This record gives sequence, structure tokens and C-alpha cells, in this order.
Amino acid sequence: MTVIQLTVWAGVEPSSLRRSGRVRILGREAAQLSANVWLHGNVAGQRELADRPAFLLELTQGIAVLPESPGDNYPRLPLLGLRALRWAKLRLHVDCGPCRVTLRTRPWLGVFG
Repeated sequence: MTVIQLTVWAGVEPSSLRRSGRVRILGREAAQLSANVWLHGNVAGQRELADRPAFLLELTQGIAVLPESPGDNYPRLPLLGLRALRWAKLRLHVDCGPCRVTLRTRPWLGVFG
């Protein structure tokens, strides 16, 4: 994610998060910041939030935030990478026909989709 995505989409200033390291993404250096992520389900086929609890995704390594640079073609998706999904033992299903993405938590924690 970029600095602008973090501030505009999440309402979080990068300076408010503790720096936990640096990583390289696509050959660019990114700050690694200590943060967790809340996943909110949506109503199927809509952007509207569903009436069910959000899922806390605890990220021990934090999040990577790229600085903005001229010529960037963002947003670069997905913002939440496979490393985080795997660590949380989530199931991601992409159905390209109807353009449907489903993200499921472990059965005892609820469902997103």
C-alpha cells in the first residue's frame, strides 16, 4: 500500500505507527510499520458493508507502506498480500467469470464474501 492509500482509505497517518523495519517490493524500498488490519465483509455483489462482525487480522510483521513517486500507477491490488492471508489461515477464492472474490475465515470465526 502507498502512503496516500493508508491516509485516505484507512484514515491513518504513517507517522502514527511504529516503524518495525524495511522491505523491498518490486525493487523499491518500503517502510514496514507495526499495525493490524480489520477485515469487514460486504453484502454479496455490492460495496455495502454486511451486518456481521469484522475480523481482526493480527499481523506480527506489520504492514509495508511504499512512498509515493511520480508516475506510480496505483492503486496496486491486492493491498492485503498472500503472506498475511496464509498466516491467518484464511481461504481466498477468485472466480473470474462473475468477477467474484470470496475470503473465508476458519469456520468457527465467521465468513466474509
